Amino acid sequence: MVAAFGAAWGLLYGILINLWFWPFAAPGVEADAGLYWSPDLGVEETIARYAHFYIVTSLPFDLFRSAGNVLLVLIFGAPVLRLLDRYRDRFSWQPWVPMEPVLSDPFIPKPEVS
Repeated sequence: MVAAFGAAWGLLYGILINLWFWPFAAPGVEADAGLYWSPDLGVEETIARYAHFYIVTSLPFDLFRSAGNVLLVLIFGAPVLRLLDRYRDRFSWQPWVPMEPVLSDPFIPKPEVS
């Protein structure tokens, strides 16, 4: 499940990162390749152009990123989770609860009966 999450975020990261420069990436006013943003586009055409731009320019790189995330999670996921569990167990705080003494223990003095 964590590997699938890493794969999804590998792609989503690339999609989000491309948004910061996509409106400014254009070859020139006279060239319209159907990839670039224009202020006179509608919502549907803007999404279609961005999807085309993403598939042409970034999808192969993001697939490698996604595969790398899956590979790293599968290799290092279990050891890191064990380490985090150990850290949590070692440094978490538990309230103190007094325990009743065990009378059969030879090191605990027995109460004297009068």
